Amino acid sequence: SDGISLVDGNLRLQAWKDRFLELFRLPPDRIHSGIPLTEVHDLTAKQGLFVDAATLPSRMVATLQPGQATMFHLETEDGFSLMCRRQPLADGGFVTTYADITDQVRAQRQAEESLNLLEAVMNAVPAILHVKDRDLRYRMVNTAFLETWGLARGQVIGKRIDEVFADADCFRRPQETDAEVLATGEAMPFSETTIKLADGETRDALTTKVPLRDGAGEISHLVT
Repeated sequence: SDGISLVDGNLRLQAWKDRFLELFRLPPDRIHSGIPLTEVHDLTAKQGLFVDAATLPSRMVATLQPGQATMFHLETEDGFSLMCRRQPLADGGFVTTYADITDQVRAQRQAEESLNLLEAVMNAVPAILHVKDRDLRYRMVNTAFLETWGLARGQVIGKRIDEVFADADCFRRPQETDAEVLATGEAMPFSETTIKLADGETRDALTTKVPLRDGAGEISHLVT
């Protein structure tokens, strides 16, 4: 469950749920109604629980914006994460909720690490590689792709092939095979193709397409 604290217009703690004390690992015998919020912050900082504990009091004070809702993230030295949301009250005080988001943060970081690893592997491959979503928008491209057509990543990601290449007719066959693989769910075996480079020259190449499926078994992406 979430922790909750109520602070009055004089920035004194007036009420709280026990979960608030648990999340901040505050000793119940040191917390009482009417205690200045700055004392609570100082007590928390002295425990050395949170990252950059020495600056915690000033950082917490900075979140107390009169009449404004604020949201901030705290992380402990042992990897525990809290999402804090403050809502202003009419008397100048605040009610704040504290949610444990440790699992979500860890999952996000693991996903980012996996994505970074995948990008590193793709960029290490000398062949042209790209990943499109079901709308056939580019979601990942490797260095070979960008260098072949003289493009920057920002010019490609999130766009369809006809939004990236002015001469989209040259890519009509790839678009057709993309649609075929999405429709059939079957990988396309290696086949010969011709690609047009940035300088207008053409090159013969071998290409293949493989559908990727999500946890429900539905096609989510297409690798070429």
